[in-house]
Amino acid sequence: MTQRAQRIVALDVLRGLIMVLMALDHVVAFVYRYHPSEVWAGAWTRYGRWEPFVTRLVTHLCAPGFFLLMGAGIALFLEARREQGWTDSQARGFLWKRGLLLLIINQLIENRAWTLGFMLSQAPKPAVPDGPWPGTPGPMTFVFSVLSGLGMSLILSSLLLTLRTRWLAVLGIVIIAASVVLTPGPEHLRDSYSVPLRLLFLPGQTGRFFVLYPLIPWSGLALLGVVLGRLLHRDPQRTLSRLPWLGLGMVAAALALRALGAPGNLRLPRDGSVIEFFNLIKYPPSLVFLLLFVGSNLLLLSVCQKIAHRIERIAGILSTFGQVPLFYYLLHLYLYCAVGSIWFRKGASLTTTYLVWLLGLIPLYFACRAYRRFKATTPVDSLWRFF
Repeated sequence: MTQRAQRIVALDVLRGLIMVLMALDHVVAFVYRYHPSEVWAGAWTRYGRWEPFVTRLVTHLCAPGFFLLMGAGIALFLEARREQGWTDSQARGFLWKRGLLLLIINQLIENRAWTLGFMLSQAPKPAVPDGPWPGTPGPMTFVFSVLSGLGMSLILSSLLLTLRTRWLAVLGIVIIAASVVLTPGPEHLRDSYSVPLRLLFLPGQTGRFFVLYPLIPWSGLALLGVVLGRLLHRDPQRTLSRLPWLGLGMVAAALALRALGAPGNLRLPRDGSVIEFFNLIKYPPSLVFLLLFVGSNLLLLSVCQKIAHRIERIAGILSTFGQVPLFYYLLHLYLYCAVGSIWFRKGASLTTTYLVWLLGLIPLYFACRAYRRFKATTPVDSLWRFF
């Protein structure tokens, strides 16, 4: 097996792993009937037990991992298509269309699953509310979830394909830094912000628009992923050998910033517990959040690279999920939404939730394997390859 094949396997394995963890987070919403929040103002879950907190903590790997790996995938996709004779303009068009498709699917397909799942819930509201979301409360028509964040970041990245690597890195860092500097304090919970400003960088609700993943800072992470992908293509061995040190450095920096209460936390711990120390702000992601979970993803990527050949069966299952990400994403939402809406309208224990999660991965695997085989038979510019 060549180094290039090993590298691609490691990326697919990591993508598959974080997709499996993402499913756990969504099963918690559909079956356990509760979903935590970590927002720059207002909603911020306070945990009374370790079990739900750890469940949420491990799933924080997912969003940073998706944006980072999408960026790396863009770089590797471009190199592969160049070898097949594509021009940069053709590649840009393909990526731009995929980004637009993600935005459309978010509104027309994904949001229907969430609406149906929550509408049929008969579980009582939590005894201790997490607090309101920023903005103006009311009915929501347009919800911009992670698919929209990925779609907007993909479109932006497609416009910057020819930018030199060093400038991509600088731009990615500047975009992330802008979020750190410009995000207001919690006292601005009910301030009025326009829809474009919400989509650009500040999660919350304005009218019927509800934004979870704005362009800033998530697109900055995607651009850094493009940098990672280029480095992996140019010198895979050297890049992979440095990932553990880079990952450890980022994790150490996150822990130091949290312990010191330095800028980059957005909101400081509310008490001295270990849970509160790691209860970080995700919407938008604080600098501490990004350092901790991007660093953890880099460590996991290094581990996947080293042990994928030793756990071929598990790696194969995870790779199957990782090679058809959008198909898996939509299918898992409707599967767990249906299960929760039929059998768990009043909620279930966390133990039952874990069992439902694991059992649901079985049909998801066989469906994804079948779709992967079909996808391989389609032309390289086929719409089906968007999934």
